Amino acid sequence: LVEVDDVNVVIIDLDLYNDDDIRPHPAISESGWYIIVPINIMAKSRLLRALRYCSTPSLIVVDASTRQIITDDGRRLLQDDPNGLNFPW
Repeated sequence: LVEVDDVNVVIIDLDLYNDDDIRPHPAISESGWYIIVPINIMAKSRLLRALRYCSTPSLIVVDASTRQIITDDGRRLLQDDPNGLNFPW
């Protein structure tokens, strides 16, 4: 297992909630893990388009400093390399 110190994980919650269906988000206590809940439909749509999102679940790897997508196929890459030996892909 490869340890990487400078990695943050951002979860984009795509569940659609209305006022009658508000559920708590799972608690994430690990440092470097964040949850974004885009409420504005247009902002959510632009974000997903920019990330080349196509299906759930997805793992999209982005370079935080350049904001460039490293891969939008991270889920397959993680399955092929579960110990992260070739990370970052």
